[in-house]
Amino acid sequence: MTHPSWVRPHLRQQLALLDTHGNPRTPQDLTQHDCMVFRDRDAPFGTWKLKGPQRWETVTVTGSLASNDSDVALRWCLEGRGIVMMADWNVDQELADGRLVRVLPKWSQPADVWAVTVARSDQSAKVRVCIEYLKRELAVGEYALIPPDDLKHGLGSARSGGSGQM
Repeated sequence: MTHPSWVRPHLRQQLALLDTHGNPRTPQDLTQHDCMVFRDRDAPFGTWKLKGPQRWETVTVTGSLASNDSDVALRWCLEGRGIVMMADWNVDQELADGRLVRVLPKWSQPADVWAVTVARSDQSAKVRVCIEYLKRELAVGEYALIPPDDLKHGLGSARSGGSGQM
């Protein structure tokens, strides 16, 4: 396994839901909204650790729905069932056509992206070339997973380096 980069999932909400429930202005405002917890990591259930412009903030969110399937969570969000945290690639089309909007756009939660290979395949020249390609593509440009401002401030480099990591 190698660690190529990390992604910055953002909070999303159906546009019509903002009209009825209001727009959260701070991470703590999320405690007054239905949030869908996406179970995909080892973080404590319902705890979102968000990186903002000046600081980190931890908020415990609640809601009636939780899933470990991004398609299900997205469908629920589109149905107006609450706020969900998802990476851009999961919701590009929905953001583009206005079905979803970002909530607290200056706040996000880092998440690791791993390249999983079979044992010892990292010794293969083909696998090494592929991983190096992914590192480049995910670091800058159209498919970058780390916002350019984070690279300027060294936030992306904290996860890179070391043996076997991207």
